[in-house]
Amino acid sequence: MSNCKIDVDTSPEEYTSLFEDLIKKKITHVDAGYRKFKIIPTKNLFSGDEKCWGVTDFDRCIIYLEIDVDDDTVREVFLHELTHILFELIGLGGSLEDDKGALPPNAIPNNEYLTTISSRMLMLLMRLNPQLYKLLI
Repeated sequence: MSNCKIDVDTSPEEYTSLFEDLIKKKITHVDAGYRKFKIIPTKNLFSGDEKCWGVTDFDRCIIYLEIDVDDDTVREVFLHELTHILFELIGLGGSLEDDKGALPPNAIPNNEYLTTISSRMLMLLMRLNPQLYKLLI
């Protein structure tokens, strides 16, 4: 997260309907079971030199979401960032650059394994955040 550029100076009139819904329902955090992550609508979000639509800062427990995208896109990006959190929860953290949390070299995840961990992660998210889940679908 150290090479992200963030401008959090945004106003509610710039928000898509997802952000409006989050404000109406007073949803400011996502409960991941082991930590709560603050949701911050953001303008001009970059990862390094690349423009991006969402970033999760695991050290600070913050999900940054770009406001300058359409509602369908921000919903998909939000779910994408939530999936990063859920994979981190089960020990599959890290990135392509650092290989931290990667599967052992001989491990080949099969359909059953991926389906089981993904469905359990989604159930955890839905049960801990029912109002948020209703907004996303």
